[in-house]
Formats: sequence, C-alpha cells, structure tokens
Amino acid sequence: MMTTYTRRGPGQQYLKATLTDVLTRITSNPDLILEINPLKVFEWMINKKEAETGVVLENINRKPTAEEASENPDVQAIIKPRLQKVKEITDEFLSALIASLDTVPYGIRWICRQIRLLTTERFPDATREQICSLIGGFYLLRFVNPAIVTPQAFMLVETKLSANTRRNLLVVCRAFCFFPRSLFSIRIGKVTLFQHSNLYSLHSCS
Repeated sequence: MMTTYTRRGPGQQYLKATLTDVLTRITSNPDLILEINPLKVFEWMINKKEAETGVVLENINRKPTAEEASENPDVQAIIKPRLQKVKEITDEFLSALIASLDTVPYGIRWICRQIRLLTTERFPDATREQICSLIGGFYLLRFVNPAIVTPQAFMLVETKLSANTRRNLLVVCRAFCFFPRSLFSIRIGKVTLFQHSNLYSLHSCS
C-alpha cells in the first residue's frame, strides 16, 4: 500500500526534480560499466581478452566458483575502481536526496513520522539507528530505489536504456540497500569499500 502511495503525482514530481540530474549522467554514458559480481566480471574479462587477441584461451577454468573468481587478482583489479565509482554515484544520489529534504512531499513525511512513532511505541528500547533503519527501509527501498532502477516507468529519463545501463542502475540500487542499516559495505573477495561520510546526515534527516 505504501509503495502504491509513493507513485502518486507529488511523489513522482519530487523524484523527477531530485534524481534526474544524477540519473542523466549515468544513462548518458554508454561506456560506464559498474558490474561487480565476480563471476560476471570473470566472464567479461575472458571474453574481452579473447575478442582483443582473437585467440581462445586454453587451460583456464571457465566455470569457477564465486569464491575462486573473487580471489582472482585480475578480477579484483577490475572490480576495485568500479566499487569506487559506485561509491561516488551513491554519494551523488545521497547528496541530492539530503539537499531536497525541504521539498519531500507531505505524505511521504507523514509516513516516515508514523513509522518513527509506531516503532518507539512498540519498541521503546529501540535505538536511533534502528529507527532510522526502518524509516530508510521505506524511504530509500520503497520510494527512491524503484525510480532509480526503472527511471522510464517514472518518466525520469526519455532515452531508451541499454541492458548495460539497466544493470548499472541495479548495482547502484543494491548499494542503497546497505544505507538503511547505516553502512555502505560491498565485499567482493578481498575488495571491501566502506562509506561512512553520510551517516550523520542520514540520521539527521530522520
């Protein structure tokens, strides 16, 4: 029911005004690749090498486990800068959302307030972080994320999205799943990226 409510006019207008600039920078860059799944990166790496050399690589395990792929030094070298780019894009979205706090539609504010009130009533010992996690679960995952992963459905972009661009948006949305728990942490083998700079701002917004 809450998700349906967020698709009403005021919510869509707010999302368009807040997210369009960042979305456009992603969707207008056809060369941008944010894939960080080690298995997919490994497959992409092998295909790229074979396409560039015209030689089929032999004596290579083409079906490694996720752990084996994540331990591959070449895969890690590819993933590391992509993780940094995901962090930068996520920071841009968060900055835009925080800057737009005063324009969040009243209905969305009311739902967030109700989540806070009901949580403190039902769980009086809940910490501020736990309460913010629940509010973020609604605001980010049910309100913002759908608009990022399917911007055409919300009329936020006009261009037709390629499969790669759709995948990029999905990767960014998955990164957002960590913020309601007050921590951005993507672990791929030995590659780990933490982002804490916006935690205070996110809590203040709640």
